[in-house]
Amino acid sequence: MNKEQNPTTLLAQKAVMVRLVTGQWSGKKVSKIAKKAIAKEFGGNADAYFASLNLTGNPDRGWNPDSYFRGITSKFKREHFHRLTYPWDDVSTAQGGKGDGYRLCPTNKIDQLQSAFNEGKIEWDREVDGFIKNLAKIKADAKIDLGDLYNDDHYPQAVQRWDSNGEKYVVVKTADEVMRDKFTFELHTMFVQEVVDPDDIRLSVSDDMKERLINETENRIKNNLVNVGQIAVDEVVQNITEFTDKVRKFNSAKGKRREGGFYKTNAPKIQKSLSALAQINEEILGNDPTIEKVHQDLVAKVAKLCDEKYFDSIKEDTDEAKAERAKVADGLDEPLQDLNKDFLSKAFGGGNDD
Repeated sequence: MNKEQNPTTLLAQKAVMVRLVTGQWSGKKVSKIAKKAIAKEFGGNADAYFASLNLTGNPDRGWNPDSYFRGITSKFKREHFHRLTYPWDDVSTAQGGKGDGYRLCPTNKIDQLQSAFNEGKIEWDREVDGFIKNLAKIKADAKIDLGDLYNDDHYPQAVQRWDSNGEKYVVVKTADEVMRDKFTFELHTMFVQEVVDPDDIRLSVSDDMKERLINETENRIKNNLVNVGQIAVDEVVQNITEFTDKVRKFNSAKGKRREGGFYKTNAPKIQKSLSALAQINEEILGNDPTIEKVHQDLVAKVAKLCDEKYFDSIKEDTDEAKAERAKVADGLDEPLQDLNKDFLSKAFGGGNDD
């Protein structure tokens, strides 16, 4: 990234923030009656037990909406959402975190993502329609499976209100409509927040507070940029160091056990991570020169490893092959020195260059 470029302004031009919001009816209900029955049968305190009813009956019937619709969501994320976006305020990327936050979508992919979402929404709505259409059958099966614990009040009920004259109840939302509201599949988008001049802040706060707000916004964006780039960088470093470690451990001398075997599948794996790094550098990081240099240096070397004849030659039991293996390992490791842990922080205004 050019030092004169403001990374936050650049990012606002190159990407938008997107968030997938999904939800479904769980089809479960905690039962105090079941807890008391368990305690009566086995002794102890009922509050020490946990008892949940499957309101769709025996799971083997295949009616469970929670697992089924989660499966649809996971498939969409795997095939489209995560493939077309990068981590940002997505808490699932934090250590120990799990959940859905905003992710970064390059502007050249937002139409593709929206199109994929539209198709996914059609599938989602179709499956919701099918579930509601079968709800009477689902409840009949559950009544058999749950026995005396079945209670129709455990299912979404129609919403009623007094009419305008206060004379009688009228249905304002049917039970099916209430059930439908429990299923959500939405794509939220918003602009990436830019760092502004203090004079542009209209809040009635002190100048010091305005400055603090600007600094916190800028630091958050820079840190997220660094984290996005670091994920791609770490993938490249890991794939290459794993390969070079195996190459160095490899011993093809006759009569001796080979150690740390390396295989033809390793090179395409490295190529894939290099391609991802170059893509994120172009789409999000503003063509950082260090990443460009490392990418160009490694691409030709890795491509050579994809040549089957060359790859087979460096696995031979000869002094020349051993020397070539050492040359390969050193040649791949050398460019990685530029990808030290703080180069991204420095590139985006942190580190020792502040």
